[in-house]
Amino acid sequence: MTINKYKEILKLKVMLDEAGIPFICKNIYDGCQIVIQNKNNSQTLCDAVEHSYSYGSEVDRLEIQGAITLEESKSDSVEGYLTAEEVFKRFKFCYDNNVFIYLDKEVKK
Repeated sequence: MTINKYKEILKLKVMLDEAGIPFICKNIYDGCQIVIQNKNNSQTLCDAVEHSYSYGSEVDRLEIQGAITLEESKSDSVEGYLTAEEVFKRFKFCYDNNVFIYLDKEVKK
């Protein structure tokens, strides 16, 4: 992984570690993928990537699949240009609730 280029994925990794949320970290392309599985490790809930082909990598931001809102899922299956903090909030919610869809209770639609 190009550590100097991709710092946001490393911040996410530290945040997940500190929160005790288990994850799988893989090197892909010239970057990294972090995968969150359900509590019995039988199914992937969500993942984040940062590499030269991901949405937002040019500005050191993350792309996720899973952990998106129902509204977001109407237009695409991924969301990009997210900070580690935003991805962590989404991943924690999905892991704690064992769900694929992120429900942002702060936003009323």
